[in-house]
Amino acid sequence: MKRQYDIKTGFFVMLAAFGLGFILYGAWSVKVLRDVRVNGPIYERIAESKDLVADVLPPPEYIIESYLVVHQLLASERPDERRQLTSRLRSLRQDFETRHQYWQGRKLEPELRQALLEQSATAARAFYDIAERDLLPAIERQDQPAATQAAQRMGTLYEQHRQAIDRVVELASRRAADDEAAATAHMLSASWQMLAIFVLAFVFAALVAVRILRTLFRQLGGEPATAAALAARIAAGNLAVGIRLRPGDKGSLLHAMQGMRDDLIRIVSRTRDVTEAISSASAQIAIGNQDLAGRTSLQAGSLEQTTATMHELTGTVAQNADRAQAAHELADSAALTAQRGGQVMRDMTQTMADIDSTSRRIADIIGVIDGIAFQTNILALNAAVEAAHAGEQGRGFAVVASEVRGLAQRSAGAAREIKDLIGASMSQVEAGNQLVEQAGAAMREVVKSIEEVASITGEITHASYSQSSDITEMHKALRKMDADTQQNATLVEQTAAAAESMRTQAEQLVEVVSVFKLSETGAPARLRAMT
Repeated sequence: MKRQYDIKTGFFVMLAAFGLGFILYGAWSVKVLRDVRVNGPIYERIAESKDLVADVLPPPEYIIESYLVVHQLLASERPDERRQLTSRLRSLRQDFETRHQYWQGRKLEPELRQALLEQSATAARAFYDIAERDLLPAIERQDQPAATQAAQRMGTLYEQHRQAIDRVVELASRRAADDEAAATAHMLSASWQMLAIFVLAFVFAALVAVRILRTLFRQLGGEPATAAALAARIAAGNLAVGIRLRPGDKGSLLHAMQGMRDDLIRIVSRTRDVTEAISSASAQIAIGNQDLAGRTSLQAGSLEQTTATMHELTGTVAQNADRAQAAHELADSAALTAQRGGQVMRDMTQTMADIDSTSRRIADIIGVIDGIAFQTNILALNAAVEAAHAGEQGRGFAVVASEVRGLAQRSAGAAREIKDLIGASMSQVEAGNQLVEQAGAAMREVVKSIEEVASITGEITHASYSQSSDITEMHKALRKMDADTQQNATLVEQTAAAAESMRTQAEQLVEVVSVFKLSETGAPARLRAMT
């Protein structure tokens, strides 16, 4: 009840504050209106300032100053003073015409317009016309009688103008009094209207506040403190709390909280049942996963042993393939060596043939050299004979001929020895050619045999590598199976761990859900954890 009293008090305080604000605003508005009303302080100061200006300065529509200037012109004797007064008179007429044009554009009453714009203006304009036409020319030519006569006529016109001005003042004063009375009545009426508006606004605000207060309590369905307490108990897990509603309450906050409580009871009850089922199922899954993990581990061990055996077999086959490859390479190398030997034998045969041909050519050249030596010897004999016939003069020539003959004899002997040696060499080369032919035939037989051996070892090597590749693929497949099995074992262990974690979380969920109190008869019951 204290909370309700506080809320209502707050609304009434707010309403009182608004009312006080309206009253203060109205009082201040009335004060301002009284200050600016007709005959009020501000109005009096404005009117006083205008009256002061009117008392100090002559009005342009009233030609009293112009009448005074006329008399000053009549009395003046100095030309410069007369010129100044003439200029002043014309300036006053200009001011009169300006103000006359202004008042012609204003909306005046017919009687006031006739007095101001017709009667007074006609006399004033006639006054200024006489001054321009008669008075000022007479003063210029110093015709005092004519000037005095013109001034008299202007005096008559001034009196007519003044009577019209007095009538204008009377009408304007009456108009001002009427306007002040109307303004005062309007101000009083506006003040009463403002007061009535303030009262109506205050009453309307009070009605709206009361309506809002009633709507608020109807939407809440009770006290805000009650709703807050119920929300706190529900948040604490007490779903058995009772909620009292007013008769016919179908849309308040308390009604919504009652529906929320009932929904929470159904949800928590369903959650408890589902949590028990999850806890039981997770326990069974954990047991099954543990059994599956054991059998998967045994299968992984068997696959690991098979993989090790296959790995050893793969190593042996690969070693045999490597050895067959080495033998094949050796056979290829021997075949290449034999082929190179055969080629060397063929080259040697050709070289021996070339040597035989060269030896024959050398023998021919030696024969030529021997012939040349024989001819030289004959020539030397002839030269010696001729020297003997010459006697003492041919002694020197005989000595030279003797030396040439000795050289020719030695050359012939050397040529014969070389010819004999070349003949023996040619016999040996012939025998070498026969041996080379025999060695070449034997080498060709060896090359053919080695090529056959290389072909056989190549086929063995190809078969060994093919077998090694097949066994390697089988080893990879076994290793993949072993890895998959290991991964399956890991997944099974993870699944078992997840199932165990789910069971633990299900038990924790049971503990959490058991906090909610679903009935008034007992405290929150703790559900039995599934193991």
